[in-house]
Amino acid sequence: MINMPLTDEQCEKLCDAILNVYPYENKVALESLLNEKFGVKLEFTDSYSYPISANHLSINIPKKNKKLKILVFQANTKNLNLNQEFYCIESAIEKSPNRSLFDKPIFKPVYSTDDIRRAIANENPQIVHFCGHALEDGSLKLENDSNESFVSPETLKSFFEGREDIIKCVLLNACDTAEATVAISHHIDYTIGMNDKIIDEVAIEFAKGFYDGLGSKAKNNNKDIFLMAFNEGVRTIIAKNISQKLIPVVKKRRNYRDVILMSIKNINKEKLIETLKSDTNFYKNKFFIKFYVEYSYLIKQDDLSHLSQISSKIEYQNLVKAYKKTLPKNATVDNSELNNPENIDNIIDILRKDFPESDSNKVPSILVFAINLAEEFDKKSQEHQTIKSWVEKISSKLSIPISVKAKDDYISREFYTYLLIIVNDEGNKFNLRAEYILKDENLTIIQQKPLNLPEQKEQTGITCDSFNEIPHQVQKYYDELFNQLSNHELKNITIELFLPSQYFLKNLDKEWFINHDNSGWTPIVREYNIVVRLSDRLNKKFCIPLENNFERFNNSLREYSDEDILNKEIEIINQKVVDSNFQKISENFKDKKIGVKLIYNGIPETAFFRAIIRGAIGIAFWIRCSIPEDSNFSDIDNHLKLDFLNNNCRNLIEKMHELRKEASYNDENNDENFYPIGFLCDNPKRIPNIKPLKSF
Repeated sequence: MINMPLTDEQCEKLCDAILNVYPYENKVALESLLNEKFGVKLEFTDSYSYPISANHLSINIPKKNKKLKILVFQANTKNLNLNQEFYCIESAIEKSPNRSLFDKPIFKPVYSTDDIRRAIANENPQIVHFCGHALEDGSLKLENDSNESFVSPETLKSFFEGREDIIKCVLLNACDTAEATVAISHHIDYTIGMNDKIIDEVAIEFAKGFYDGLGSKAKNNNKDIFLMAFNEGVRTIIAKNISQKLIPVVKKRRNYRDVILMSIKNINKEKLIETLKSDTNFYKNKFFIKFYVEYSYLIKQDDLSHLSQISSKIEYQNLVKAYKKTLPKNATVDNSELNNPENIDNIIDILRKDFPESDSNKVPSILVFAINLAEEFDKKSQEHQTIKSWVEKISSKLSIPISVKAKDDYISREFYTYLLIIVNDEGNKFNLRAEYILKDENLTIIQQKPLNLPEQKEQTGITCDSFNEIPHQVQKYYDELFNQLSNHELKNITIELFLPSQYFLKNLDKEWFINHDNSGWTPIVREYNIVVRLSDRLNKKFCIPLENNFERFNNSLREYSDEDILNKEIEIINQKVVDSNFQKISENFKDKKIGVKLIYNGIPETAFFRAIIRGAIGIAFWIRCSIPEDSNFSDIDNHLKLDFLNNNCRNLIEKMHELRKEASYNDENNDENFYPIGFLCDNPKRIPNIKPLKSF
């Protein structure tokens, strides 16, 4: 049997589970269960007599613009000064600083139970006040000229059943009404009665003080007005006859949830939970299951607090990376709460409550998270050592064999990951499909697989209604790749975007933004290394010439110097490329050079990209925004060297991303805060296997 105390939060959650299985209408069944198993009876009322201390005066303020209607029942009792009581009620309300809270009192003579029942139903009062006599059993006495009748506590109780949302207080200002008070308090929030004989003058004084207190403008606006009014009524009695100050009593009804919560706190928690667990009604209840999983979680609160303390010193991005790797596949899709944990405590809370165990090996998910977090750091780092120590301590307690690796355990093998996303356009809509390629340090493809989002159809991909919606889907593909690969496979990710040539005229660094977890809306170039590629090259007719030209270039690299690359492999175009000349221009470099630089100071037309395709060019640079007349490509020439072009231009791609990213941090009110030179790198060795769509 589990032997753990319940926290206040756990008591609240267990209470919610019990409420779900035993709602108010089934309270009798719940009381029967608790009474049979634990000898506990549900207590629905709190009883008070004078004085009521300040700590019991909870908030209970009438809604603004909702006046209190008072219905006063007058029994035809000749030996009571009822007119004086009515006068005191009216006078107290009339003189009240808060008289705007009240409607004019309604006085009703009653001669039968029907008179009481009809008046309550027709008037819908907030306060019901009875003046008259009662028997020792709490029955109210009614008289007329010919005979007398009695209204029992059970009958009174039935009059108020189901009216708790309207009637807030019942005052039985008559002798010996304590039993009736108990009966009515099952349904009404506040019921006031007398637990003995009370002198007529004293009863009148109590009524006067009660309504004085109800309309008081004392500095107690946040206190319980009905209990305050009760106190004021007794104070008025004290001034007349101190011996009767303890006769008035008030019953305050607890709401059903508070009744259950109080019962939980008075029962042996372990026995209660085990009893509920064996009950089929609870065993199948999602609220109880969630509570029980959290309550019985193998890693205890002290250890979780220690992990939180350790992790609070670690950068947020490392925490999120380990967290997302721990989550089940597709858990974060379209769920902002799971995608954006606020801090380490939020991460621990989500894993413990929503994903208590790892899908793969049933190990506590928080332990898996800690292992993933340790892998973010080198073996000798303090972070790795501290987290590893925590993992080993917990795994020893749970008798779970665990191996904790470090970041530098993976250094011996380098991986390069490419996320290939094809963008097709049809009218005003765009279709996206994706694939990823994983290469080792020798540039050998060790994995090439389609990448599908959970909500997409494998054959048709994802549809975007606008061009600027594409970066949001790119972000989702990236997150999905993040979930599927291991840490060491995620070190070097390049997104290669296959676009129709007309979209190369756009400046994606300037136009595309994503909503990043920590930074809000941010240019996409700051978060991802994106390279644009020509989707025309997916056609074999254009891909094969490019592949042949790359093979020629790679063979020549063995003999080239840095100067040879600029002199022999890069074509300089200093004129505008248009439909009428792109074929002639492309003949100058077709199958002879690997790259071009368009130094014509102006944004190119699509004809420039047709020349690139026709000439089997793999690397291209062009001006994509207005720049000063004296600007040139000298910084680009510094990177057109062997060190940057080896390794399938990997270093060149990374350098260009670095330049673009750095430029995006310039003054955002300046048009020059985005890198002005466009860049294309089309490597025929990385072509997706996705078949082109005829239509989507």
